[in-house]
Amino acid sequence: MFKIAEMPGANPFRTMPMMIGAMNEPSLMPYCLSEEWSADPSEGTIRIGEWSAALHGLSSGECGLRNLTRAYAAVDRSHILSLFERAASTPSSFCFSTTLNLSENRLQPLFCIARSVVQDGADDLQLNGVFIFPRFRLETGPERPMLHYA
Repeated sequence: MFKIAEMPGANPFRTMPMMIGAMNEPSLMPYCLSEEWSADPSEGTIRIGEWSAALHGLSSGECGLRNLTRAYAAVDRSHILSLFERAASTPSSFCFSTTLNLSENRLQPLFCIARSVVQDGADDLQLNGVFIFPRFRLETGPERPMLHYA
């Protein structure tokens, strides 16, 4: 799944009251881990949380887009890079799902929901989003992927 939607004008969801940290609600904790991330396209940097860095195989919470996507399924990388490039050029919302290659035969599903906006008083777009890691991993074998709950 790869989706992008351009957002001319105001974001209709901005008028809805949002609960800070809603993705970390106790009701979701048995099912997934989530962490926010942000990116500054003018600097070419992405800032991710500690768990996201570890699951992406990165030693730091600040990286470039190519370093971030290196752990993604090879078949998805070009689509995801394209989403980020489009979102960095015009205010938009996007989402994608892929798998992280944790080891030779272990895969971690990953969902990303994000948006790019022009911050008040700024000329450049900022990207903000959340990574959602379901609390299971996939183990690949000769037949097909198998689900394993953490």
